[in-house]
Amino acid sequence: MSFQPKTSELKEQLMKDDFERKALISVNRQGTTFTPDIDLMELLNQQKLERAVSMSWVKEFTMSDKEMDEISEPVWAYKDLIIQGHLIAIVAQPNGGKTTIFEHVATQLASKYDVYYVNADISAADAKRSYSSAKASGWNLLLPDMKAGLSMSDVVEQLEYMNELNERYDNQIWIFDTLKKMVNIIQKSESKRLLQSLRGLSSKGMTIVLLAHTNKRAEPDGSMMYEGTGDLRADMDELIYLHPLKNPDGSITVSTEPDKVRGIFEPITFEITRERAVIL
Repeated sequence: MSFQPKTSELKEQLMKDDFERKALISVNRQGTTFTPDIDLMELLNQQKLERAVSMSWVKEFTMSDKEMDEISEPVWAYKDLIIQGHLIAIVAQPNGGKTTIFEHVATQLASKYDVYYVNADISAADAKRSYSSAKASGWNLLLPDMKAGLSMSDVVEQLEYMNELNERYDNQIWIFDTLKKMVNIIQKSESKRLLQSLRGLSSKGMTIVLLAHTNKRAEPDGSMMYEGTGDLRADMDELIYLHPLKNPDGSITVSTEPDKVRGIFEPITFEITRERAVIL
């Protein structure tokens, strides 16, 4: 009666034979002799050591239990729209209701946060209305293009300076209207520099909302795409689209579509009346 080895034993023997074959090839290339009983174990130990050393860097990127415990759960500044300390892009077509909605959001947030709304995409008539709303509700309205000798580029310069300081900005929410007024969004290098500064500020606790436009032309499938380079989506914590629907009575229904998120977001809908009042 012949002995039939188990499958596991066959696999183990095949692996050992394969290793010895590779080891023989290796030592032959080095011009040395190979003694299976002694050299095989040395080669095995050396190979294990080399693997351990080559993978030692992994530990530097592995979170400890203590580090994980120090990470707080996301805190909503505005439910399903703004997470505190995040960098967020809100994208809509021109005249899609984003300014009206986020002035309303600024009003809702002003009692809890220091809110700064920087608007460089506004007419003089609308600026007077926004100024009255900000003054009555307690949020800060910055109109850089309407100040003599200043522009949005000066605001960006100040943000870069703030990022260099050893400061925290945990209670601040900044809304920028619009992104294309801050930087040439088509130029990758310029866009990258701005987004790096904004990412640095968000890492220091600042909550940043960038209002942005969609491309003028829809995608082949009819969907809209944000205007700018691919870095915009990659560098955001959240990218959310606003979809407006004009109603027969002159009101607008605007629904959110979360596209990229780092949290659990549910779509929400705003109603903008003919008088530009916002109802959630």
